[in-house]
Amino acid sequence: MNLKGLQLPSSPFVVDKLLGTGACSVGVYSLKRTDGSDGTCWCAKFAIEPPPRKKGSKKKRTEEERFADLIFHEYQLYSGTLNNGRGVWCPDLPDIRLKPFGTVTTSSNITLRYLVLEQVPHPLYHGCKTPAQIISRTSQVVDALSSLHSTGLVMVDVKQDNCRVDARGNVRLLDFGCAERHRTVSGNPRTASGGGTPSYWSRAVSEGSPCNPEDDIESCVYMCHEEIDGSLPWDDLDENDMKVSKRDFAMGEVGEDVPKGLVAWGKQVGKSKGRSPKRAASPKKAASPKKAATPKKAATPKKAATPKRKSPKKSSPAKRKKQEVIELLSSSDEEMEDASDDEEDDVPPHLTLVVESGPDSGASIVVSSKTVVHRHPGPKANSRAKHTVATLHDSECSTKHCTITLKAGRVLSLEVKDEDSTNGTFVNGKKVAKKMCFVGDAVRIGSNVIRVTSA
Repeated sequence: MNLKGLQLPSSPFVVDKLLGTGACSVGVYSLKRTDGSDGTCWCAKFAIEPPPRKKGSKKKRTEEERFADLIFHEYQLYSGTLNNGRGVWCPDLPDIRLKPFGTVTTSSNITLRYLVLEQVPHPLYHGCKTPAQIISRTSQVVDALSSLHSTGLVMVDVKQDNCRVDARGNVRLLDFGCAERHRTVSGNPRTASGGGTPSYWSRAVSEGSPCNPEDDIESCVYMCHEEIDGSLPWDDLDENDMKVSKRDFAMGEVGEDVPKGLVAWGKQVGKSKGRSPKRAASPKKAASPKKAATPKKAATPKKAATPKRKSPKKSSPAKRKKQEVIELLSSSDEEMEDASDDEEDDVPPHLTLVVESGPDSGASIVVSSKTVVHRHPGPKANSRAKHTVATLHDSECSTKHCTITLKAGRVLSLEVKDEDSTNGTFVNGKKVAKKMCFVGDAVRIGSNVIRVTSA
């Protein structure tokens, strides 16, 4: 089915080129805007809209219904749990006024369901040439999954096709059609859904267990092995042999070019990052009758207290992480030093805002906690204030324009909040009330265009 030239209803988007099939019956297409570009590339997923199901029908879902339901399920996640305010690394949805979700009828009178998303340009391991760089990029995927897991969801279908890199070098998770909650309302694990790609399933999921956070991370290890070695040990094996091969993999049987510590690293990360729900408590045994109390023995004289030994100082988390990754590759590849040289312990976490154009061009603002942006001259200095003040020499900047707060997670980000300014605050060309920003994003305050940097 060729959809090129199809106009989406009540929207400036026109279908352009086929990008792939994805988890939908028709395909994923790039889009063009008829009202001029906003600087973002967009794409859309299409599936055939199934006929309405009769009330009370117990018929098994058709393939068309399944694909259409996946698109609706993704739209609910993107517009709810995965929206930008939650900090999950995933593509953006266009403004709701551009109608990112709906149905469209083709010239052949076929009704399609669609979902418009930000297009992420690069494959996951774009620019990675050594095992050190591949493992470093995989660590970014683990960070992204941890952000997803904090919302109570597991991705289930973790593989290279569903993880890509944007123009700023950030990892984005794609295709949440199989995503599900890893706990029920009561906090117990759900039953296995059977979704995802069997080759990337963890050992536990392959054997019929429901997917938990550590299973997502185990899939990352498989993905990393495949990129380094060119294949997975169980490629072309049937279901039973695949289970056996995954057990051997867990014992450290990896490809020749793969660092021997990869499996150990995956288990360590899985324990620290994967927070699986607690297993249901086993029924308690009936209490046995209490024994008669025995008389207490005479107290023995206390021994003289021995002086306490001073425990060695614990290294910082950043130093430990650097040492773990270096040890991982020390047996077969010493290039991990390049991937971990940028770990700094002495500099407090911060991001720098650099004014690229406008009245304050060339100025910079270092944000290490909470910073309030004012028009010059700003408020009087107050030593008791819990925030810093930045001033701009711009007549279009309000007296108190916006508040910028550093969010120090695994990846630093900034929360930009407009303070009812006259001319508004813009992030990447869009007017916002509150927005999370990352390195590379552009913030416009008044007529100053400011870039977020890691300097």
